[in-house]
Amino acid sequence: MVCDLAVSITQAGVTDEQLKGLLTPELTLAVVKAVLADLGLAGEPRLTGDTVVWNSYNSSLTVRAGQATVRSYVGDDQRISAALGAGLAQACDALYGQQIARALAEIAGKQPLIQRNIAVEKEGVVRQATLFTVRY
Repeated sequence: MVCDLAVSITQAGVTDEQLKGLLTPELTLAVVKAVLADLGLAGEPRLTGDTVVWNSYNSSLTVRAGQATVRSYVGDDQRISAALGAGLAQACDALYGQQIARALAEIAGKQPLIQRNIAVEKEGVVRQATLFTVRY
């Protein structure tokens, strides 16, 4: 028997600050490395305390507690900021999804918890979501 337990987290009062709290400095460093590589930008970001720092000949970047500062002398700042914002948001979403999955797995007990990525449309906007199903 299949029992689909619907869990709706529609604009669930999760603040940006709470999501940023999920980002460790090490995870932020990994996201910055991936974003810079995707953009084809040279230079290796480094972790200094709880701050990620990256410098190139004409651009610099610092990220601390989910807040990024980008400076570019060749007009790349908006491109870097947009890519970094998307990368950090994706990481936060994934971490939040993992927390939800752990909580639902505790509720489901020994029953299998199945996860599927789906597209959900709300008010003309399509967003990615995760559907959890518990089979009893």
